[in-house]
Amino acid sequence: TCIEQGWVCMAADTDKGFPSTSQTIAAACELMAKEWPGFARSRFAVGGFSGGSKACFFNAAWLGKNKYTLAGAYLGGCNHDTSGSNFDELKTPSAAYRKLKVYLGNGKTDTIANPAQGEQVEKSLKENGMRNVRLELHEGGHSMNREQFIAALKWFGETTDK
Repeated sequence: TCIEQGWVCMAADTDKGFPSTSQTIAAACELMAKEWPGFARSRFAVGGFSGGSKACFFNAAWLGKNKYTLAGAYLGGCNHDTSGSNFDELKTPSAAYRKLKVYLGNGKTDTIANPAQGEQVEKSLKENGMRNVRLELHEGGHSMNREQFIAALKWFGETTDK
């Protein structure tokens, strides 16, 4: 799906199953930069589903702190905003995430990340300084919606002057 929309998908893993330290993300980016000239000048998006949607803000904070250009964050099935704590923990400058587009995709019948929780996440993101936040609800429960993911990637690719 990423490639079809003009994006490259990179996943860095550890023995814990996710890049839980900035060293893991730094090592992955360093390896990519060695193989791909211009990698560091690319536009980056982060994302995840459920717990991964909450965890992706650590990656966004790290990328922003290290002067990578952030385009977007896809939060599928998200019931809690971790952006503030992650950006504070890594001391990420607000300019790095102010233009970040955040796409929330929750299911209308989701009992884990319900629509009201999506609205709370949207409100919290805006309170944390993100100006471009979009909450979309799909038919169904706690599941990733491919159409919403595609819409998010397309939106991230659009330029904005906000």
